[in-house]
Amino acid sequence: MVNVSKYEQAEREKRELQRLPDEFSDSDIQEWINRLFIEEEDPVSKRRIELLRTDALPFLVKALEDPRIGVVKFAQSNRAFTARSPLERIVLLLSRLRAYDAVPALVRLMEHRDSHFRRFAAKGLGSIGTPGCIAPMLRALSEKEDEVIQGALGGILAGSICGSGTPEFLDSMFPAIIKLLNRQVEFTLPSAAGMLLTIDAESAVPVLLSPKYFSANNPEVHSLIAALNLKDYLVPHHILLPFMDAIRPRAQRYPFNFAYGEALIAYANNPDANARNTIRAALRSRNETIHEFAAEAMELFYGVDYAIGSVVVEYQRTGFDSMTGPQRHYLAVTEYNEVCEDDHHAHYFMGSSGDHWPDALEGFKAMGAINRARILEGATQLFGPTGPSTDQDIRRQQLESFSPRQDEMLMEFDEAYFRNYPLENLSTLMSRYATAFNHHFTPVKH
Repeated sequence: MVNVSKYEQAEREKRELQRLPDEFSDSDIQEWINRLFIEEEDPVSKRRIELLRTDALPFLVKALEDPRIGVVKFAQSNRAFTARSPLERIVLLLSRLRAYDAVPALVRLMEHRDSHFRRFAAKGLGSIGTPGCIAPMLRALSEKEDEVIQGALGGILAGSICGSGTPEFLDSMFPAIIKLLNRQVEFTLPSAAGMLLTIDAESAVPVLLSPKYFSANNPEVHSLIAALNLKDYLVPHHILLPFMDAIRPRAQRYPFNFAYGEALIAYANNPDANARNTIRAALRSRNETIHEFAAEAMELFYGVDYAIGSVVVEYQRTGFDSMTGPQRHYLAVTEYNEVCEDDHHAHYFMGSSGDHWPDALEGFKAMGAINRARILEGATQLFGPTGPSTDQDIRRQQLESFSPRQDEMLMEFDEAYFRNYPLENLSTLMSRYATAFNHHFTPVKH
């Protein structure tokens, strides 16, 4: 029997995280802060600190003076999306605030021998962005350690979102970031190009389009073009087309496949008479990365931009039943895939997205995702000849009545979905489907 009560308890805990206790004292706040130094994640304390906003600021700044702050690193540091230290947790909380009083402690941490601590000190300083942050941030941006540069750029981005960087600070960062445009820095978000466009797009564009950086010889040119695409900048043909000709012979290898792919997106955003044939040729590429980019480019060429965004808007406006068939297929497939790639079929059928399983099944078949269709169809057969109810409450009752063998078989479909994931390129299939039914999605004006 699927444990529905456990699922409902988790839902209650999620709702509880959205509010502060009716009564609490400074000692309670300090206890929540203290829990940031414990390896096991405490989402309740973290969320309460977030809800306090500026009232938590003096407690967080004080925590930076704790003797443990530059010492403690957690043993389970290789788990994805899990903080590796108390400093990381505290800086991420401070980055949403204008924590000017934290500057002295963060400057001291920039002298730490361990690059992890320098990374998050730089992230904190970048999010604050006052003149007192300039000197240590310039050192961070010229570091040999990639992770420190990651922290610095991430901090500047956080500060720009909050509007905390002063003009003097941002003007000082600009030339230092330019120097990173052709330096390979692993896993950086934002990219150097994206950060320049965020700080001063008018000054950044001529730099990014210059032959020094918009070049097939620049190992980071893919991130440069991606940043321009995200800003909807139309790259002139006299720059883009010679670049594509130069990089095409190398496009089967990394990172040139990403560079050519981003160039296809740029071409679709600013097409000429030859754009469609160029994109179609890329759709025949054996390189999976180029193939995915080409599918997205073809969407854009036919006027489909961010298909899921348009169907979500339509869903909120009219409701699921009033949407067109292609829109329902696209939304239902997205819902199912988002749950099952990270979770379990049991949770999919417990949740409201499970109401749409018939459209998800039809959508997989219509898109040509035959393996996924077989997996979903097999999971629904466990519910009997009529399949799962499209009523959430009834469907939960069906799950509660499952035998241990049915529970085990449902989990086997989880494993099957995980094994199938790399074998069937769903993003490409969905792009082709959106292109074929482009009039069902919001058009883009070129």
